[in-house]
Amino acid sequence: MTEIMCKIIKSVLHVVCQEFRLSLSTIADDAGLSLARVQGIHGGAPCDDREIWALAKTLRLADGSAFAEDAQWYDEPVRMLTRRAEFQQLSQESCLRVYQLSQTARSLEFLRQRQAMGSTWGRFLEARDALQLPSLGMERTPWQQGERLAKALRKALGLRDDPIASMRDLVMDRFPGLTLLYGTLGQDGPEALLFADNSRGVTIALNLDVAKNGLSVVRRFNLAHELCHALVDVGRQRPLAHMTRHLDEAHLEIEQRANAFAVRFLCPPSVLREYLERLKEPRVVAKQLVLDYGLPYTAVRNYLRHTSDCLLPFQPDLPAHLDRWDHAESVPGMENFPVQRVPMEYRTDMARVATELFLYGDATRQQLAHNLGLSEDDPVEDVPRFLLGSGNPAVLFAELRAMLTDGESAVESGWPGERGA
Repeated sequence: MTEIMCKIIKSVLHVVCQEFRLSLSTIADDAGLSLARVQGIHGGAPCDDREIWALAKTLRLADGSAFAEDAQWYDEPVRMLTRRAEFQQLSQESCLRVYQLSQTARSLEFLRQRQAMGSTWGRFLEARDALQLPSLGMERTPWQQGERLAKALRKALGLRDDPIASMRDLVMDRFPGLTLLYGTLGQDGPEALLFADNSRGVTIALNLDVAKNGLSVVRRFNLAHELCHALVDVGRQRPLAHMTRHLDEAHLEIEQRANAFAVRFLCPPSVLREYLERLKEPRVVAKQLVLDYGLPYTAVRNYLRHTSDCLLPFQPDLPAHLDRWDHAESVPGMENFPVQRVPMEYRTDMARVATELFLYGDATRQQLAHNLGLSEDDPVEDVPRFLLGSGNPAVLFAELRAMLTDGESAVESGWPGERGA
C-alpha cells in the first residue's frame, strides 16, 4: 500500500504543479516537510508513512483508491478553471486552496459512491428539472433574467414574499444532491466556488477567509448567487467549474444575472416597493431590509440605485452583528468541532459520510483518520462521538441502529476500532 500511495502522490504532484501552477515549496510548506524531501518524492524517491500522511492531507487524497481507480480525476471543467485569467492572478496559497476544495468535492463524491448513494449530480439535475423553471429568453437583459428566475423559484418553492429563514438550510433541504462546503481560500481568493460534474456532483464552497464572508448576510447573498449559477449555467452536457470574485467580474453577464437573482430571491421587488411607500426615507428602507430580509448593505444599496435612482452612502448605519442572521447562517463546525486539526471543508458532509462508512464497518479507523485529514495518533473517535451526540460507544451504536432503515446492515456490537475493523 505504501508503494502504491507513493506512486499516486508522485502523479498528483506532477499535475498540481503543471496545471495549478503550484510550486513544490508551497506544497512542502503546507505539508510541513522539507523542500528537498518533496523534490525527491516528486522525482520518484520512496516516502515513509509520515510523509504519505502529510502529503495526502495537503493534496486532499482523502481516499487514495479514488485516484488509483480513476486516472482521469483531473477533468476538463477544472482544467478550464485553471486557465482563467482570474485564477492566474491568485497567490500560491489561494491556488493551493482552490485545488484542495476541488479535491474535497471529488473525494466526497467518491465516498458517497461507496455508500451506493448514486450520482448526486443526477439527483440535483432531477430536482432542478422538477421545479419547471422558465427558460431565459435571449431578448432579456441579465438583470431581467435574474429577476424572472428569482420570482419563478420563489413560487416553485412556495416562499411567497416572506424572508428566507436560512439560505444555508434552504439549499440543503430543497435541493437534493447539492453539497455545501466552507473552506479557507485565502484573502485574495474567490468568494465562492462552484463545481458541477459527474466526479464532484454539484458543490458550492464559500470562502471564509474573505473578510466580507465573515458576515452572515454576505454568506446568504453569495449562496443565493452560486445557486443561480447551478440552476442556469449547468446542464447535463454542460459541466462547470466556476469561481466568483464579484469585484473582478461585475461586467460579465452571468455574474450580473446571478447578482440580480440573489438580491431579488432574498427580497422580492414587491417588498422593496412596499418598504419605500411605507418608510419613505431610503436610508431607513435600506436598514430595515438588512434587518428583516438579511441582505448585505452593498446589495441593498445597488438594489435601490437600480430600481429607484436612490444613491446611498457607502457606510451603513447598522449594528456590527445581526444576531438573527448570524444564527440562521452559522457555519457548521466552525467553533465547536472536537478536533480542530480537521480541515474546515471536511467538517460537514465529509465528516458525516466518513463517519457513516466507519460505523457501518466499511472503513477502518486508519481510513477514517485519512478521510478526516488526521493521523492515527489524533483522537479520531471524537468526530463520530461529536456527530452522534454522545461520548458512550454503546449509546452511539444504539442511536446508529435506530437511524438506519436496514437494521441487519448496522454494526451489531463493539466500537469498530476495538474490533480491529
